[in-house]
Amino acid sequence: MKCSILAAAALAAALSFTQGAAALTWNEIDAGEVPVSAEIPLGSPGAALTGITGRLDVVALLDNTFAYQVDLFGIRITDAATFSATATAGSDDTALFLFDMDGFGVYASDDTASGLNPTLTPYSGLSNGLYYLGVAQGGFSARDGLGEDLFVQPAGLTELAYGNPASGPLDSWLDGFGANADSSLGYTITLTGASVTPVPEPSAALMLALGLGGLVALRRRQRHTARSAHHAG
Repeated sequence: MKCSILAAAALAAALSFTQGAAALTWNEIDAGEVPVSAEIPLGSPGAALTGITGRLDVVALLDNTFAYQVDLFGIRITDAATFSATATAGSDDTALFLFDMDGFGVYASDDTASGLNPTLTPYSGLSNGLYYLGVAQGGFSARDGLGEDLFVQPAGLTELAYGNPASGPLDSWLDGFGANADSSLGYTITLTGASVTPVPEPSAALMLALGLGGLVALRRRQRHTARSAHHAG
């Protein structure tokens, strides 16, 4: 029974996705703030992730002020040499943070010389693989379990901060400015050199479902043979 249920579920999941490897803009559903609750943009194998849109929700604090939450996404960098990310939020100030797959800081951007739109430019320290991309209101800082900032800004540089080798993995966030009112903040992230996490193509999932169905039939035949042998004995 369990195998047949799994087969049906696999087939249903397969039919819910469309084929093709077109570029994808992901619409945030309910992204969390730390790796264990990060949202994973999904799509067809090979599809480029060219954008993410969403809203930073507001939470009420005990002192009757408001603070924005942070959205964290799991992405795949497939061309490290050209990877970039830029966030826009109208006239609002935002910041971008990139973490490796273990939650350690890689690099971050709050403001740029040209304005409030943070930009992660191509960086020689990157390699292809899995990463976490965070977007927050400007002024936020990422902290490890001991309260250490995950990013440090080299002297003389104002646009990018890099991973702090003395810090641990991401554990929490420190709010910089606070929200002005109980209203969310919309954002758009433009990406290059990234892709979605692939989901099975319908044909592959169908083959999986058929394979599971074959196992069910085989087990039924084995049980029938065992029962027949038992009665014959």
